[in-house]
Amino acid sequence: MYTYGSDGSKSLHVRFNRYQDHFSGGLYQKLFLDAGTYRLRGRVHTDSLDTQGGLKWVIRCLLPRPKDLGESERFLGANEWRDFNFEFRVPEACTLQEIHLVSTGQHEITGDA
Repeated sequence: MYTYGSDGSKSLHVRFNRYQDHFSGGLYQKLFLDAGTYRLRGRVHTDSLDTQGGLKWVIRCLLPRPKDLGESERFLGANEWRDFNFEFRVPEACTLQEIHLVSTGQHEITGDA
């Protein structure tokens, strides 16, 4: 999908229209990473993203036990395109992971990311 300001090769555009719950179910991808240290890098642009807590990316171990491995900064407000990154470590025992876009609270969300 083409999104303003991106090159269009791999863009995700999410629009919220007074979403009334904790956002956690819609945007995720299973990962099968080997044990080690990783860095997630990306670019984000928010446009009138109005919510009390914001959105963030979370990397979570799913097996053998659910556990958060790392998370991005929160995204909210109106910002031009900017880079973000964070490091996370996958332990030996973690055989399945997931990346998730989530809201940081149960507040109404309006706007674009």
